Amino acid sequence: MKYKDVEINILKENKNNKKTNFINDIKIDKNSNKILVLTGLHDVKDLYYYIKNSCNNDNKIYYLKLHPKSKYNFTQEKKIKKINNFKQFSFADVIVSQNSSLPYDFLSSNRCFSSVDFDYKQNYISSSLNKNKKINFLK
Repeated sequence: MKYKDVEINILKENKNNKKTNFINDIKIDKNSNKILVLTGLHDVKDLYYYIKNSCNNDNKIYYLKLHPKSKYNFTQEKKIKKINNFKQFSFADVIVSQNSSLPYDFLSSNRCFSSVDFDYKQNYISSSLNKNKKINFLK
C-alpha cells in the first residue's frame, strides 16, 4: 500500500507466537506441590536466595527454569531444583521474574502468576497492575 509515495507495510499478528505457546504449555494443578519459577537473566541469584530463605517452611518443591543465557550455577537441594523441560509436570503456581517481559505475556494470555517484588530492585511491572487479579505479588 502506498501513502503519498511512502510505502507502508502492514504487519499481521503472528498466531504461532513462541512465548504464547511457551506459556500455554505450563500445566496448572492447584493440588500439586510443585512451583515453577521462571527467572530472568540477572535475577536468578535473588530468586534462589528468596526461595531458600523465605519458603523453607512450606512443603513445596521449587523448580527453577533459568533464562537461556543464564550461566548461574547453584547447588540443587531437596526443595530447589533446576529444570530444563517442564512439560511433564503440573504446577500449583508460577513465579515469574519481575525483570522480564513474561508478566505481560502471561497477562495477554489471561493466565494467573506470581511475581516477587524485591524492595531493593526496580520492579518493571507497572504499578497500575497492582490491583489486577491475575498477578500475586510476593514480598
